Amino acid sequence: MIQNDCSLSFHELLKLETSKIHKEVEFLVKINSPQPALSDYIDYIVVMYKIIAPLEKIALKYFEFESSFPKTTKKNKTQKLKLDLDSLDIDLNKINFSIFVPEINSFAELLGCLYVVEGSSIGSQIICKKLYSLYGEELKNKMNYLNGFGRDSFKNWIYFIEYLENYTTLFPDKKNIIIRSALETFNCFKTEFKNVIT
Repeated sequence: MIQNDCSLSFHELLKLETSKIHKEVEFLVKINSPQPALSDYIDYIVVMYKIIAPLEKIALKYFEFESSFPKTTKKNKTQKLKLDLDSLDIDLNKINFSIFVPEINSFAELLGCLYVVEGSSIGSQIICKKLYSLYGEELKNKMNYLNGFGRDSFKNWIYFIEYLENYTTLFPDKKNIIIRSALETFNCFKTEFKNVIT
């Protein structure tokens, strides 16, 4: 799996290894289109909740023992998703967590999952502005997840990547585990978004 190019940072290597499936997922996410429908936004929030909620639940037990982990990554995304779903009148009890969420039995596997989840927030501000320009007041107070940390989203991403680089420098044997977990997480998103279309 891993390509032996010493000139690449681990983040660059991880990005390279996951680039194909990353593009496949982006193609399936309809809110990336120029004129997404309101239903596309609802589908997006539902899928994110189905995956992120169970992942965050698992992550909590690992965060307790990793004091050096970026605090921003520990922020509760599930709560923001719940706020949006509630505002959109979506019954949480009718949403089943994804059965495709990767199995996490180690901190390295969690890092692979978080690479995908944290990375998904990078373009959220652009999407948020686009949706607001299309639907205005109709989506007021209904985009808590996309708003995330506002302008700090990119800065928080950099903190996470720095942590990832430091971790893999200390534990180079964990690189393949992180890459595999990231691929499995992308595949989970791909499957769920594909199910929305079909």
